Amino acid sequence: MDGTRLTRTGGGPGTLTYMAPEQFGDERVGTAADVWAWACCVVCAVHGTSPFSATSTGAVIRRIVDTGPEPAALEAVRALDPALAAAVGRALTADPAGRPADGAALVELLTGPQGPDPRLPDAGAVREQITQGWRTLTL
Repeated sequence: MDGTRLTRTGGGPGTLTYMAPEQFGDERVGTAADVWAWACCVVCAVHGTSPFSATSTGAVIRRIVDTGPEPAALEAVRALDPALAAAVGRALTADPAGRPADGAALVELLTGPQGPDPRLPDAGAVREQITQGWRTLTL
């Protein structure tokens, strides 16, 4: 080992306001947690804060596990792009089984049946490029 430490003793396995509900319990944590974190990043990019920001650690966890994302944060995404907001909403489903299972499924959701937009690059080519990137991340 080179002495690199990814977490400190007593530290959590991620940035609190981007952690999925299953990371706070005994459930198995899988790739759906990464999809959740992606949605939090999108909301933060649009709204300026995580959809689960709160004034204390307990309030953040309560929001993630019980009350759900800040409605104004989701509305900011909806105002930008309703289709993106729908994908973000699916990705922030509390039950991991209700989210896209992994990056490839997320790409399918984002580029799927809503139909091609002539202003955008070919969805199939974009899907293949992103999916290839996700495959290289598989350990």
